Amino acid sequence: MVAIAGMAFAGDGSVDDSAPASMGGVATDRAALAALYNATDGANWKNNANWLSDKPLGEWYGVTTDENGRVTWLDPVENRLSGEIPPELGNLSNLEWLNLSGNRLSGEIPSELGSLNNLEALYLGGNRLSGEIPSELGNLSSLAWLNLGGNRLSGEIPSELGGLSDLRHMFLYENLLSGEIPSELGSLGNLEMLTLNDNELSGEIPSELGNLSNLTSLDLSENELRGEIPAELGSLSNLEWLYLYENGLRGEIPSELGNLSNLTELYLGLNRLSGEIPSELGRLSNLTMLSLGGNRLSGEIPSELGNLSNLEGLDLNENRLSGEIPEGLRHVTENDLADTGLPFSTSASDRAALTSLYNAADGENWAESANWLSDKPLGEWYGVTTDGNGRVTALDLSENMLVGEIPEELGNLDKLEFLDLSVNHLMGEIPVGLGSLSELEFLDLGMNGLDGEIPSELGNLSNLEVLDLSSNYDLSGEVPAKLRNLTII
Repeated sequence: MVAIAGMAFAGDGSVDDSAPASMGGVATDRAALAALYNATDGANWKNNANWLSDKPLGEWYGVTTDENGRVTWLDPVENRLSGEIPPELGNLSNLEWLNLSGNRLSGEIPSELGSLNNLEALYLGGNRLSGEIPSELGNLSSLAWLNLGGNRLSGEIPSELGGLSDLRHMFLYENLLSGEIPSELGSLGNLEMLTLNDNELSGEIPSELGNLSNLTSLDLSENELRGEIPAELGSLSNLEWLYLYENGLRGEIPSELGNLSNLTELYLGLNRLSGEIPSELGRLSNLTMLSLGGNRLSGEIPSELGNLSNLEGLDLNENRLSGEIPEGLRHVTENDLADTGLPFSTSASDRAALTSLYNAADGENWAESANWLSDKPLGEWYGVTTDGNGRVTALDLSENMLVGEIPEELGNLDKLEFLDLSVNHLMGEIPVGLGSLSELEFLDLGMNGLDGEIPSELGNLSNLEVLDLSSNYDLSGEVPAKLRNLTII
């Protein structure tokens, strides 16, 4: 028997029954820590400073106490603990933080941990724990962080965990968990991250998960989930990461996912999804990664995806897609578009028309010519605006030191609505090909050195609302009859 600071310890570190009752909770805490030391090969921990000594518990490595000497934090993370977690840890009634992650712990999680009413964080990840998750953990009413990932846990996720109303993070990834995802998890109103990937979970994704209004990350990937993607997930307005890849999900991609305005990564690949890609995904302006490969998707790639200006990665391979690739996707640096076997959209003719203008109007000496003649999307060329298919809709090179003639090829920009080449040094005649731009609403060629007659073909521009040919003093002839109802400057 060893006497320490008014207490009596047996040789194994446990408290002797004859110890004074006045020590109360501190004695209980000391005994619980001694049980942990003895159960997990404390003599061979990486750091066991002051453990089993007569020093205050707050001086034992990895232990924090309150002003009464009660243990509030126990944090011997990555400290070579091996063996089983002793049930005596459930006696640490003031414990708020328990982190035993990154060790070599085995055996089951003691159900006694469910009595830690003050516990806010339970980290047991990265061990070798087995058995089922105790349903008693659902009694931890103060718990905000739960990490049991990277173990060998089996059985079903206890529905009782749905009662952890303060829970913010739940990590159960990389285990052997089976059965269905409890619908009760949809009651975790404060949950921000739900990570259940790399298990053996089956059944359908509960629609109740759409109630998790504070969720920023949902990872259900690499399981055996079936059924359709619930449309209710489209109501997760704070969601930034959605990972559902490598399951057996069927049906169409819900168009409601286009409502996830904060989403940055969407991984739906390696499932059995069918139907067309929803055009609504083109509204996900913050999206940086879109993975839909390895499904049974059909139809054309929506032109709206070309609006995803922040997209850096795209996987569409191994589907049944047809048609053309929207020009707006050319900027995506990490993609498998070549493997889809689909051509880019017909904006090649637009690219050729702009190239002709550059060559005919001394592009090398323009005031601004950023990205011209590069392989970047046309919408990134200076002065060029494109639609979702990458077709040129507006060209504004006014006051840009263009010198030379307007090439006839500009008449091939058949989606052009706005053309402004004013205040330059252009000369020669106005190309008759501009008369074929049936979408054109605005045409400004003023303040140049153009000559010759105004082409009668401009009278075919039925949508034209503004025509400015002012200060081209060498223009001659009459205004074509079909243009006389316009206000011509």
